[in-house]
Amino acid sequence: MQRINMLVKMKIIFLLLSVNVSAQKPEPRWLQEMSYDESNKQVLMFGGANKNKIFRDLWCLKNSTWQKLSDEGPAGSIKSAFAYDANRKCAVLFGGSGEGNKPLDETWEWDGKKWKQINIPGPPGRVHAMAAYDPKNKVIIIFGGVGNAGLLSDTWVYDGKSWIQKNANGPGNCIPHGIFYDETKEKVILITLYATTNANASHVKNEMWEWTGHSWNNLSYGTVFTSTGNLQAIAPFETGSIVLYDGDDTLTSNGKTWQFSKEKWTATSFNNLSCRIGEGMVYDRSRNRTILFGGGNRKDVFNDLWEWNGKEWNNIK
Repeated sequence: MQRINMLVKMKIIFLLLSVNVSAQKPEPRWLQEMSYDESNKQVLMFGGANKNKIFRDLWCLKNSTWQKLSDEGPAGSIKSAFAYDANRKCAVLFGGSGEGNKPLDETWEWDGKKWKQINIPGPPGRVHAMAAYDPKNKVIIIFGGVGNAGLLSDTWVYDGKSWIQKNANGPGNCIPHGIFYDETKEKVILITLYATTNANASHVKNEMWEWTGHSWNNLSYGTVFTSTGNLQAIAPFETGSIVLYDGDDTLTSNGKTWQFSKEKWTATSFNNLSCRIGEGMVYDRSRNRTILFGGGNRKDVFNDLWEWNGKEWNNIK
């Protein structure tokens, strides 16, 4: 009888733990970073902020279920550069902005179990930089961002042992908005939509560039008519396709979704995603869906989860 009672108790504890894990969900936030973990077929998300705090937690999303992986390691930050190195099977985090709005210059790696700080010389501190993994050359590429002296347009590569700055002319006077590896071209693609000239002026700068491994080439693929001065989210969708969500932080505007395919941008006619900026977006290769999480406007910060299936956004409860 005692053995039966013990088994019943263990089963109840297991069920309670299972319910607790499945009920986990990140707090509302914006300006977080997301990356796709090839090794474990899951989405990783780090940091971000809401109206009360800056987050330092790391989450994974697998089969539409969230699980917190860590809340130790890097300091809380927003708009870090974050990419997954499929060759070394680790996620690489660099920079961002933490308490006091100071651009950070630390390099961290997540090996699937714990964070490790990599104490080597690297790029100057920055926020709003973009990072992508180049499987052809087996390096992480970081471009641009905003540092203590203003806009940056430098290119760095990281191979797990050292940071190397590339002497490469590329996009200038801009904030990058999206970067990812194009499997068809076998090149890293960078998209910039918004440029700042000084503290009181901004203008749209719609450009697409490709990284050859040594230099940047400017591509001419038409214009995306995005909102001026906002933080648009861009991610791949299937091979040769890109999805862009152009939001706004006002309460009266409607967001617009664009899709790039066959060397042309097209605005979709269907959009049921509430308007926002600062959302995280990434392509979940295992499910063939582009994932969007969180973001905010002048009233609210969100923790809702959406999927783009090529035609429409669906809210994942």
